[in-house]
Amino acid sequence: MNLTVLRAKGMDALRALRIPNVLFSTDPEDEGGDGPIPGGILETIVAQEMMGKKDDLASTKTSRKRKLTEDAEPPKKRARTTGNADTKSALTTSGKPFPLLKLSAELRNSIYEYAMTIDGPINPSKRHPTSHHRSDPPRSSKNKFRPGPAPESALALLLVNKQVKNEALGIYYSNNQLEFHSPQQLETFLQSISDERKECIRKLKLYTKLSDDHSLEEQLLSANNLKNLEHFELGLVSYKSGEKNLMAHSRWASEQEWLRKLGGRGVKVKLWSFSIDGDEGNP
Repeated sequence: MNLTVLRAKGMDALRALRIPNVLFSTDPEDEGGDGPIPGGILETIVAQEMMGKKDDLASTKTSRKRKLTEDAEPPKKRARTTGNADTKSALTTSGKPFPLLKLSAELRNSIYEYAMTIDGPINPSKRHPTSHHRSDPPRSSKNKFRPGPAPESALALLLVNKQVKNEALGIYYSNNQLEFHSPQQLETFLQSISDERKECIRKLKLYTKLSDDHSLEEQLLSANNLKNLEHFELGLVSYKSGEKNLMAHSRWASEQEWLRKLGGRGVKVKLWSFSIDGDEGNP
């Protein structure tokens, strides 16, 4: 009955009128008229719309149209469409950037750990990468690298603003194993960062030649400031077959003493060696 009244001729025009006070009553000259039903659709919907603001008209029509459209759709299809629309709306947000800093510190740290933690060692460098590993384990060494340009670096997150950089950089240093191809490269890197950043470093991997003239302790003075170092992996590169016997090497005594100092601080030390002919030593 209510739908029949709303669909009556001229009802849309009546509902579009805006009158401050609306009261439906019987016609005094119509003796047989019963008038509006108390609590009926004329009082609960039509009168309320007529006494509303002009701005409510457009929203009412839009809402009514949306309701009719939703009622015409199957339930499963409507749920799927609504989900996609909500996801798209959340991603675009009217062109505004995602409010990352409005999230809780715990959620931000989870995002930083997911984005900044890399499988395998990282060689800190300002150079653009020339190749990149596949995200899944390769079936053979031939397809270890994916062809084409490398994807954007996760370090781009550090460029968002100063606060994000300060929050994420510590996680980047502490969650990854930093790899260096010479003591000079490691020392240069350590001298370029603050003591606060040094305290974030947990894992290091270093390659060095046995033919170097200076001991590791002399070359890695800044490494003494790595107060929270937990893992140190040292790869010794031998260029002469006679140098495969590490214990007999003239410089090895000083290296052992430096490694003992690291171990005394609770650092887990892993040592291995290999020569240029590919003959690997034992860890």
